[in-house]
Amino acid sequence: ILLILIGHNAIYFKAFFFEAIVSVNLTVMLVLTTMFISVANALPKTSYVKMVDIWLIFNLFYPFQEVLVQTVIEHLRTKIDDKRTINHHGKKLDLDGDKVVGVSKVGGKSEEDTPVVPFNQDLVSIDEKVQRKALKDMYKRDEVLIDQERLDKAIFFARRLMPGVAVLFVMVYSYVGYSNYSLE
Repeated sequence: ILLILIGHNAIYFKAFFFEAIVSVNLTVMLVLTTMFISVANALPKTSYVKMVDIWLIFNLFYPFQEVLVQTVIEHLRTKIDDKRTINHHGKKLDLDGDKVVGVSKVGGKSEEDTPVVPFNQDLVSIDEKVQRKALKDMYKRDEVLIDQERLDKAIFFARRLMPGVAVLFVMVYSYVGYSNYSLE
């Protein structure tokens, strides 16, 4: 449980430390895999699935799922903001699209949110070309808002639903384990 908590706490790092989030969760998976192999070898061979197998498989699946969710979150963040800052082996890279525009040491303040764009009068223009360009810009802004909504849902899933499912699993697992134990 402690390893899963350590891996889950990594998702509360700043978005800048995506590499660290993935590294921590993959390290947790490596340690859990080693534990799973040693426990499986120490137990007698049976034709049925044991409770400890279910426990260890769930604990292997959880950090894997966190890596997948964090990758989706990072992908949505890059779709929303082409101009971004990433951590690359202890160096801060300022990117514009896929092009590096600045390199510095890690530290400093993060950028503020983008300002709200006022209503564009060209949307109701008489000139069709001007109106079409304004509509394309508006749809692009709306796409960013939709991506922001998806990002918010993914963060909610990672920070609220995944831990809730884990707690529910532990409760059901404990109930089944104790009820089977009391029958013997």
